[in-house]
Amino acid sequence: MIQFRPHILQYQVNTGGYEDNNGDYHPGTSSFEGSIPCRYEPNGKANTIAFEDGKTYVYQYVVYLNQDCREFKCGDIIRLLNNGAIVAEKQVQGFHRGQLNAKLWL
Repeated sequence: MIQFRPHILQYQVNTGGYEDNNGDYHPGTSSFEGSIPCRYEPNGKANTIAFEDGKTYVYQYVVYLNQDCREFKCGDIIRLLNNGAIVAEKQVQGFHRGQLNAKLWL
């Protein structure tokens, strides 16, 4: 049986540093959260995409998500997993929500 979204996407969450009551500084942390079903495809032909800001990017992966997924911003760090193994950690270059699905370019 073919799986429509066989891979998993996680996104990085950063917490800022803080100063406690004693005046000691505690640095922020970052971790990956989420278990969002997706399907990624590597860009094997060095295809480019132009975005609203007028810049053209050569992306490494295009990621297909369900239409009701969370909103992603350019610069977000994404982790792609296949069968529990980390395939890539990349920065979001573009996000588009369509009528039937959403796309990320990494």
